[in-house]
This record gives sequence, structure tokens and C-alpha cells, in this order.
Amino acid sequence: MTVIKIDLKQDWVSMIEKEIVAEGLKIPEDMPIDNKIIKYFTYLRKKVLRGPLKVIKSKDFTCDEQYLPAVIEIERLFKVGGDISPYLSKWVDEFIDDLMFNDWGILHLHLGNRMEDNGRYIKRTGPLLFVYFFKDAVYFINVFPHKRWTNREVLQTMYNNWPELIERFVFPGVTDLEIEYTEKEHYLLRKNGVTTGIPLVNKHGEKIVIMGPGMGIASSGDSIKDVMTYQNIHNTLRRIELEIRDDFESLKEEIIKMKLTIPSILHFEFQGYSETEGWVVKENSTGLYLNFIY
Repeated sequence: MTVIKIDLKQDWVSMIEKEIVAEGLKIPEDMPIDNKIIKYFTYLRKKVLRGPLKVIKSKDFTCDEQYLPAVIEIERLFKVGGDISPYLSKWVDEFIDDLMFNDWGILHLHLGNRMEDNGRYIKRTGPLLFVYFFKDAVYFINVFPHKRWTNREVLQTMYNNWPELIERFVFPGVTDLEIEYTEKEHYLLRKNGVTTGIPLVNKHGEKIVIMGPGMGIASSGDSIKDVMTYQNIHNTLRRIELEIRDDFESLKEEIIKMKLTIPSILHFEFQGYSETEGWVVKENSTGLYLNFIY
């Protein structure tokens, strides 16, 4: 009798854990593994080389002269596909939730012109550059004072300049909120994992209500987008496991075609994913590779 040994999710988790260690991230030891991976996905969306990207500035864009060199350098890095990580918040390495990014998808960048002593980050600044990513472009919304994390002006600026970025998130037929929260109240709700609608004004001067253009936050404070990515991967790996078990007879035929003896234990391990090969699984005893494309 042949036994199938398979735990693709654990294989995948082990791979991600090694990546996290290699990145040198500061993760609380008591953090559950699913939370670690979700926060790591958020980290990757910030840290990966973003480019080359088209840079689009709002018509309202202004910047004090002292911060202009940093803005110009950040723009250059986006255009050539360089590393913007020195300009990010230090939160990114410490797995501290960046709630504005998680909720609204808006990233803030510091505008210092010298590196800190650790050589890892640009000197911190009060004014921050707020940017939003969509497809092959990065949108420079404006430079805002520090801690404007729930400032509706940020989203209104986005709508006024690029309505196509916001209209996807408009609640149809909703023109007002039963309770219109202040920015401070919105901040406190967000800290407690509560996603709220945001009132804006459309191009006709009419009130509209939108959800955060980052797809909102989960009760844990994590990005719903990254929670969904985690769940989709988990579900896909579970689906592959079931397919392998259900298609056992076909697998035996493939092994026989390879002129190999069917072992008493077939040990399947997840190898990775690529757009060309799909989800790749290897059976260790025979060297049989399986590709799953959905």
C-alpha cells in the first residue's frame, strides 16, 4: 500500500519564514504565523523594487525648496526602478501596521537629504510625500504635514485629479453617512480595526461616500488586500492537495512511464510559483514534478 505524505501549506509557510529571517525583520516571537505572513505581504508591497513606473503629479502638487531634492530623487528612483526603501517609515522593518497604507493604499515617504547614522534610512522629516500606486504608475498626491493619516483632503485631492482612481471605490447611491466622523474619530476607529466610509465631493459638487482605496483594514489592523492574498494561497494549496489525492491512479501511471518502482511513501513538497510554470509540486522519491495552473 502506498501512503501519500503531503502538507503543501506547511512547505509554503517554511519558505516564507526563511525569507522573513533573511530580511532581518523584527517580529514579535508570540505573533501567530498567519499574521506574520500577512504582514510580510504588506512589507513586500512596500519594499519591492517598484519600477520602472510612470510618475504622475497632481495639479495641486507643491513642495518647499528644502525638500525638493528628495522629491526629485524619489521620482528618479521610481522611473528607473530603484530602491525607495531608505525613504520609507521605519515601521516597515518592525512589522508595525501602517494603517493609512493598509486602509487607503497610500504610502508616505520621508524627504530627508542625508542618511541616518545606521545607513539604512534617510533622515526623518516632518513633511511627507504621499503616493498611490495603480498599475504601471505612481501618483504623487502632494506633500503633507506629518500625521495627516486620516486627512480627507488627501483623498479629495486624488479624486479631483484622477477620478478614475476613486470612482472604483464609490458606494453606489450613497450620498451621506449616518454618522460623519471627525478625522480624529476616524483615526481611533482605524486603530481598532474598524473600516469606515469616507465622504467626498464629486466633480458635480455632489456628496459621495467611498471605501478606502486600499480596500480597507481587517479587525487585526492588517490590510484586507493582504489577508485575501493569504487566504487565496492557502485555499489554492489545499485544492492542489485534494487534486493529488483524488488523482492517485494517474500519478502511479506517470511513475510507471518513468520506469520507476512506485515507492511505499509518496512525499510531495511545494516548490514555488511562477507565472510561466504555475504552482509547482515535486514528489521527492521519484523526482516527478507536477504543475498546476489556475
